[in-house]
Amino acid sequence: VLDYVDNCPDLANEDQSDSDNDGLGDACDPCPYDPDNDADNDGLCADEDLCPNDPDNDPDGDEICSWIDNCPAVKNPDQADDDGDGIGNACDQTGDTLEVCPSGCTYDSIQAAIDAAADGDTIRVHDGTYHEYGGTFGNTWAGINFKGKAIAVRSINGPDFTAITPQSSTFESYWRASVATFESGEQRTSVLEGFTLTRGFGGKEGVGAGIKIRGASPTIRNCVIENNTAFFYGGGVYCTNGASPTIVGCTVRNNKADIDAYIDTRPWSFDQQLDYRLNNPNGSGGGLACLQDSAPKLSNCLIVNNWAEENGSGIYLHQSLPEIINCTVADNRHPWSFWENLPESTHQYLFDNGGHGLYATSLSSVRIINSIFWGNQPNQITTADYSSVNASYSNVQDGDPILQGRPYAGTGNIDADPLFSANGDYLLTDASPCIDTGHSSPLMPKNDRNGIPRPLDGNSDGQALHDMGAYEYNDCGVSGDSDGD
Repeated sequence: VLDYVDNCPDLANEDQSDSDNDGLGDACDPCPYDPDNDADNDGLCADEDLCPNDPDNDPDGDEICSWIDNCPAVKNPDQADDDGDGIGNACDQTGDTLEVCPSGCTYDSIQAAIDAAADGDTIRVHDGTYHEYGGTFGNTWAGINFKGKAIAVRSINGPDFTAITPQSSTFESYWRASVATFESGEQRTSVLEGFTLTRGFGGKEGVGAGIKIRGASPTIRNCVIENNTAFFYGGGVYCTNGASPTIVGCTVRNNKADIDAYIDTRPWSFDQQLDYRLNNPNGSGGGLACLQDSAPKLSNCLIVNNWAEENGSGIYLHQSLPEIINCTVADNRHPWSFWENLPESTHQYLFDNGGHGLYATSLSSVRIINSIFWGNQPNQITTADYSSVNASYSNVQDGDPILQGRPYAGTGNIDADPLFSANGDYLLTDASPCIDTGHSSPLMPKNDRNGIPRPLDGNSDGQALHDMGAYEYNDCGVSGDSDGD
């Protein structure tokens, strides 16, 4: 076998067997059954790694990966959490409770309560819209900033009743801050739960308009992140510098990564505008952008109707290792109307950019389980620059482009209309092929986006299995517990 086609040019392997289809022959592949070849660099191949995208694996030995373990350093296989704060009883520290409300409480500002709180405290936020200013930190302006504190900031009645926006009177409108910022080493015990985060612009950097996470790993739960605009990266959420947030049960919708939001503030000619577009990032990651060794963990999330001018209207990845479990990524799109105002010579440049459900580049490796990618325009998933997708038990429209449209090679993948509800809520209808076709194990979510228990026997075949997507099909009137109490 000649070297230029030999999948092990330095080692004889006449049969050219390649069990994981990663381009390396089994004879010279360090992980012959793992197409990502030890994606988390912990020395264990995926077929023998309990937590293939988690380098910490299971430090406390309770057979629960650290990223979903509510006490990653204390053995607690039952995951008991009596107060529903996301921190297991075995390691929960009970501090003071600070009350925030528009009037009549000790604090009328969430940031004022954060500034007064100590590690272990809980901040309870009453209904209302809070216009917040968390200060200036280098090039970052914050709506709220956790400032490294291990505290829980929770609304009482959820995102339908409680919203946070950056205070706009302090800045020119186009420099308005990120709504929430984590950049002081926050860990999973820094919890933001139950808010709508809206009208952010990402501050002077133009990144992370909704939530900006730099070198931190907070927990974001049951939030709606909507109608935010970043000039460059991460209209909804931006992760960088090794950030590993845990994002659970969140809706990320109607956000933009849109350089026009910046250009529109400049008194430039059309030629100057075009030159700026072609020589700067044109906006990537409308819903979520992760760069520089970030490893976010998303579960039960709905990422829909976001758009980006360049790549990844739903999710953009650059040198990152995310895990996406039981999520629905749908109807994210490229802003086609933008093309009409550009010279024809630029059309091919824009067409070549893609991945408007998910775009992964620069050695990114993404693991997708029990998820749905559907209706993203013009395509679902694009990889570039030695990036890879390891999908299983997922429904991806048009399949794997590398396999010429056949379903992704992993176990249980399909390419079939998920038959969402006509109400636009992305619930599954009774004939959906996504019902009871997911993977069930103790590592999978125990509830869905609405708090409905997983798994249910949705197709009545006597065996309850997880459904694909953010919602478990429920025709039996099973009630949920979306606030975890």
